[in-house]
Amino acid sequence: MRWYLLFAERDGLIRCELDPADGRQIRALLTARARDLEGDLVAAACEVNAAASSGLSARDVTAFLHTMAVIIDNLDAAAGHATSPRRPQPSRVAPNAV
Repeated sequence: MRWYLLFAERDGLIRCELDPADGRQIRALLTARARDLEGDLVAAACEVNAAASSGLSARDVTAFLHTMAVIIDNLDAAAGHATSPRRPQPSRVAPNAV
């Protein structure tokens, strides 16, 4: 994630500033340039998501997204990184349960 933010800042899409309530946290704010691109990029992302999930039920998509969140958290934990504070901690499933 850090690399995405560095490149986005370099390209003038975000500006980073310290959170006034917690100086350890950094806020990434969209620039005017990014706001100008936002509508087109969101529309393109929606088209890609619709194509990718074609033929899947909403339940299938939800299960897939949950599974990917668990995988990401597992890899973050294995690398010694904290899991995302925006996602609940996944419940761990025994390897032989799948």
